[in-house]
Amino acid sequence: MFAWGIGRRRAGVGESHPSIRSLAVLPLANVSNDPEQEFFADGMTDELITDLAKVSALRVISRTSVMRYRNTQRPVAEIAKELGADAVIEGTVLRSGNSVRITVQLIQASTDRHLWAEEYQRDVHECWRCKRTWQEPSPLQYKLN
Repeated sequence: MFAWGIGRRRAGVGESHPSIRSLAVLPLANVSNDPEQEFFADGMTDELITDLAKVSALRVISRTSVMRYRNTQRPVAEIAKELGADAVIEGTVLRSGNSVRITVQLIQASTDRHLWAEEYQRDVHECWRCKRTWQEPSPLQYKLN
């Protein structure tokens, strides 16, 4: 998981963001130019949802509810409103040969502002390391505190 802290956080001098109590993980986009990799992108989306759902103070929108937004071009604020989410995680998966690059961004729905972003690149056989990296403390924990 991303080492979540739930509540208010200081963004900068005199700036704060509303707390994030509910979150939607949108389907990670397969940018591999290989439709066969759709299952891999869906699997990584499922991993994110599963890990985040373990945070009892955070309501994570179900996989079934978010999958209908695959390949949509609708605004994040509109999607979040429909799902009742304070924030959205979106991103991409690029698999080429044995190399995998995953990008993720946390976006505050009300402002469409990026609060956090990260990129992970691994060998496909070591993708479990991406998950382990997500579980380590990161700057994201400070973005949500």
